Amino acid sequence: MMRMWLAGLLGGIAMFAWGAIAHMAIPVGKMGISLPPAEKEAAIGAVLKDAFPEAGYYMYPRMEGFPNETREQMDAWGVKAKAGAQGWLLVHPGGVDHDRDFGKQLTIQFLTCVACSLLTTFLLASAVGLQGYVSRVYFCTILGVAAFLATEAPRWTFYGFPSAFVLGRFIECVLAFTCAGLVIAKVLPKR
Repeated sequence: MMRMWLAGLLGGIAMFAWGAIAHMAIPVGKMGISLPPAEKEAAIGAVLKDAFPEAGYYMYPRMEGFPNETREQMDAWGVKAKAGAQGWLLVHPGGVDHDRDFGKQLTIQFLTCVACSLLTTFLLASAVGLQGYVSRVYFCTILGVAAFLATEAPRWTFYGFPSAFVLGRFIECVLAFTCAGLVIAKVLPKR
């Protein structure tokens, strides 16, 4: 049992390290992210601060009745979305102190990676018939594909997230589980 916990922890470290590489050393973590024109940044910031008094994830244009909208309200929203700008906005009108919060953010991300790796380890330990190293790593990789399809693909399908962004998320997610799998499959005892 101790080897299972060790495998999960070490796999989480590998997953976290891959995330750092994907975001800081290579552009995978930044794929599909666009920046506004520099000369419009101040004006956009002022509008966001004025239009969105609270931090949140906002849908534009506004859908009346949301989240219990009627069919007619959905249709009216569809007309507005076709006629003008449409998007999803993650807004922090009061700003975010990334210098102050970075340590906390890294800690949360690290713990999330360890939790994902532990769950992957428990699933791999329960999988019957996966004896070879490659088959065990492949199992972990497939879990990464499933995680991507469940969480990221709908953003492309329903919300129109850019294909390059979704591709970057696919690469990051699948390789995170693969990196964890390379370690887990080595440390976890075979059944």
